[in-house]
Amino acid sequence: IIDNHADLNMFATMFFGILDPRTGVLDYINGGHNPPYVLGPDGAIKKVLKPTGPAVGMMGGSEFGVEHVTLEPGDMLITYTDGVPDARDPHGKRYQDDRFKQLLQQPVASVGELMERVQTSLRSHISEAAQFDDITLLFVRRNPVAEPALA
Repeated sequence: IIDNHADLNMFATMFFGILDPRTGVLDYINGGHNPPYVLGPDGAIKKVLKPTGPAVGMMGGSEFGVEHVTLEPGDMLITYTDGVPDARDPHGKRYQDDRFKQLLQQPVASVGELMERVQTSLRSHISEAAQFDDITLLFVRRNPVAEPALA
């Protein structure tokens, strides 16, 4: 990005992770992206996955740290683009991070229920307004039932 688009001031945020579903270990790099959340089964935010480097294309030669977190059985990983907190209602009012976090912290029976709750809230907020930015959400839940040990 910096080699081809630096003169246009273009950049991209990114979150890249590799999850081992057997152990729940997530190795990740966060290049200036909105920090994903790790939620416990009760909806409590257990971890905020803050940036490990700048947005891609902001500065040449940038280095990105690799961090690790373990998703315990029943934990959820919630990732989203800035179009979620930046979503505008018909009067231009932003949805905002705090509103999103409060929505996530209410206990749910399934990841599908949480996704539906967020989508309904966002649609209600945006109403008839034109969509301001992309809205992308990714919800991952580690199976709450422990896998049997391999012999």
